[in-house]
Amino acid sequence: MEKFQRTIQLIGNEAFKKLQQTTVIVVGVGGVGSFAVESLVRSGVGSIVLIDKDTYEITNINRQWPANINSIGKRKVEVVAEECLKISPAINIFTEYICLNADNIDEVFSKHLKSEVVVIDAIDDLKAKVILLHYLKEHNIKFISSMGAANLIEIESIKYGLLDKTAYCPVAKIIRKELGLLGASKDITVVYSTEERLPGSSDKGSVMPITATFGLKLAMWVITEI
Repeated sequence: MEKFQRTIQLIGNEAFKKLQQTTVIVVGVGGVGSFAVESLVRSGVGSIVLIDKDTYEITNINRQWPANINSIGKRKVEVVAEECLKISPAINIFTEYICLNADNIDEVFSKHLKSEVVVIDAIDDLKAKVILLHYLKEHNIKFISSMGAANLIEIESIKYGLLDKTAYCPVAKIIRKELGLLGASKDITVVYSTEERLPGSSDKGSVMPITATFGLKLAMWVITEI
């Protein structure tokens, strides 16, 4: 436990034990989710489930942990899992190389749901995101969701909030509409940006300081909740 001593000094032994006993399911381990995962592992979370459908591309290197020249073409969940074990060899790591959809989500989640589970939604596929958020609300699972992290440069604009109270975020606008069509509750805690995007901005440019901050805020919310 020596490597977690600074964490224990800050939060205490009992709180740290809760971290060790909790499973965090991270859906999407790209520019946002990967930094959430790293933070959770370094903080002492005992079990992590990584869910992602992608392999690394060269364009991921500018913003994703642990993307590099050697990881191109490899499954993100497997590379991230390997790096997690280098940090904390005793951690329980489970990987799901899969694209979540309405037909498989219950099968995927039912394997990992325990009494102490928290979910981080860091998916950038909006169709899958709506399916995931609807499922989590229906099953009363504790979670936090990341809204859009693209086309942003103002790091101080990244906030916590409720989905139905967000402004300026085009992703949040779409998610609110789609969840409304499903009759789902929109009282969802999210990380989002209050920065106003430029009109007509469709290219999804992004930089690591922004995506990493989204991920770090997601992780800190989880740690605080636990």
